[in-house]
Amino acid sequence: MADLWPERIDAVAPDAVEIRWDDGLITRHTWRRLRAECRCAFCRDEMTGQRTLDVDAIPADIRPLEISVVGNYGLRILWSDRHGTGIYHFGLLRELAESTPPVPPDSGNRA
Repeated sequence: MADLWPERIDAVAPDAVEIRWDDGLITRHTWRRLRAECRCAFCRDEMTGQRTLDVDAIPADIRPLEISVVGNYGLRILWSDRHGTGIYHFGLLRELAESTPPVPPDSGNRA
C-alpha cells in the first residue's frame, strides 16, 4: 500500500476521532480503541509485541488531554489516565481503520 496521510483529524464526538485521508476515505476511531491499541513498551511486550495493557481497566470515558503531531509520521496522545508515551503512526491508524468496518454517517435518527 502506498503511504497514505491524514488531511484532517477532528474530534467528532465526546468518544471518537474522525480522520480524513488523502485518498478521500473518512475513518472513525473511538478514544477507547485507540488507547487499547497503544504500541509503547508499557502497553506491549517489547520482545513479542503482545498486549500487556489490561483493556478492561481502560476507563469507558477515556479521552485525550493533548494531541500533537510527531514529525510527519504520527500522533502522540496524552490520555486522561495520564499515559502518553505511545506514538500512533499514521500507518497504524489506517491499518486499524481497515480492520474495522466503516462507521456509517450519523443520520440523526435515534431509536
